[in-house]
Amino acid sequence: MHGKLLSISAITAILSLQPVPSAAGELENNPFARPPLQKPSGNPGDDSSAAASADVLELRGTLSAGSGSLANINGVILQVGEEWEGYRLVAVGDRIATLERDGLQQTLSMAEKDSGRRND
Repeated sequence: MHGKLLSISAITAILSLQPVPSAAGELENNPFARPPLQKPSGNPGDDSSAAASADVLELRGTLSAGSGSLANINGVILQVGEEWEGYRLVAVGDRIATLERDGLQQTLSMAEKDSGRRND
């Protein structure tokens, strides 16, 4: 019996040395947290790919969520109503985004990718 009591005491002592995370504390890296929106920089001379020239517009992704819809254009994430390089994002749909510049609208669409499945 004395041996069991010593073992339980030893285990309790070891466990008390380990830090216990606070239930109220936040995770260091929460995989479910939404990342902050990347605001368009629009800074001249910025060499990052996100501030790539708007001469060639590439729609890389869309998220349809009503007025909170987002589009990734040339690596810049825009919400409906935001402006970038003189373009204003006016609408986002399923794999499409509509931009407006100088009163003219331009609709971008994402290229279809081959899923590797055959439709026989």
